[in-house]
Amino acid sequence: VMGALAVILGITAALALWFASLIHHRPAVSFLWPDRKPSIRLLLLGAAVSAPITAIILFGYGWLQGEPLLFPVLDDRYPLMHRVSYALAAVAALFVAALAEEVLFRSLVLQATAAFTRRTLVICAINGVLFAAFHLYADPVVFASLAIAGALWAWVTLELGGIEFATGAHVAHNLCVVLLAEPFTLGWDTAP
Repeated sequence: VMGALAVILGITAALALWFASLIHHRPAVSFLWPDRKPSIRLLLLGAAVSAPITAIILFGYGWLQGEPLLFPVLDDRYPLMHRVSYALAAVAALFVAALAEEVLFRSLVLQATAAFTRRTLVICAINGVLFAAFHLYADPVVFASLAIAGALWAWVTLELGGIEFATGAHVAHNLCVVLLAEPFTLGWDTAP
């Protein structure tokens, strides 16, 4: 499931970036980190900042809802190799999926919105709402948290001039969810 998601999102983002490059007669990288080289340091910093915040929010929200902590990767009902392969697949697939979403929202949508207004608050709010809507969650708390995260990641992208920090934060957020709280698989609840 994660692999299919990564492939679909990756292809969609690559095609959108390619078309934007053709339409605007600009190199594709100018949509991602204009006027500089990509920064692995910003990617890792985004992950390091996001992981503890996400974990606290997940566990706090779960505790308020009375939900048990699942810790999918620590569930000993499954063989260690299954849990390790799940974790490795999650890292690879969710990196691609998060990068694709960052290309779509924090580069292409962000720059398209900035063509109509220079007001940072408006740009970030539109980006956050569109990002949340893209995820199709009916739960208003989840929708609001995605909108806030999307708006914050848009603001950080504008401030830092590239998508690396937001990508790292997005990957860390997704990994915290699927490794610590809610498994991303169709058959996790049916123990062997």
